[in-house]
Amino acid sequence: MRNSKKRTENKKGALELSMSTIVVIVIGITLLTLGLLFVRTIFKQIQDISDIAFLEAEAQLTNLRPGDEILSIPSEVKVSIGDSQPFDIQIANDGSARPPGESFNIAITPNPDLKNGKISIVVNTKPNINIPEGKKVRIQVIASVDKDSILDPAGFFVTVKYGDEVYQEGGFLISPQPS
Repeated sequence: MRNSKKRTENKKGALELSMSTIVVIVIGITLLTLGLLFVRTIFKQIQDISDIAFLEAEAQLTNLRPGDEILSIPSEVKVSIGDSQPFDIQIANDGSARPPGESFNIAITPNPDLKNGKISIVVNTKPNINIPEGKKVRIQVIASVDKDSILDPAGFFVTVKYGDEVYQEGGFLISPQPS
């Protein structure tokens, strides 16, 4: 009788050990999962902060372009899919525009060779601008990339006219970035 009681206790001990092991494993897996989620969240925040820092640095570097350019445009503007990004176009009147007194006209048109129908731009100024000789004007442009966009860039031409004459031309790309 005593022998059978010992067997029952051993089986109970084995069962308790198995339950303890299972509980420890479940707690371990839970903590590991929570730790991995925490690390992933931290790295995502670091990625977002570094992206913002690089965008701000790029914008500041764009603003440091030589001041003697008649038309200053960033060559490429990177915009996250489903987002908008403002940037500046700078036009300077170097005094070569004749006859004085007419206004400058800015036109931004899509490049037919580099199209992405999900990218749009908005110019935050009227198209006719008076720029005194020797002065510069910054025009803010907002590039938007639709949430359904593909990663293909879109090209745009910038034409600045003085009266009916082309004063300066340039171009830029809007490059969608994964969000």
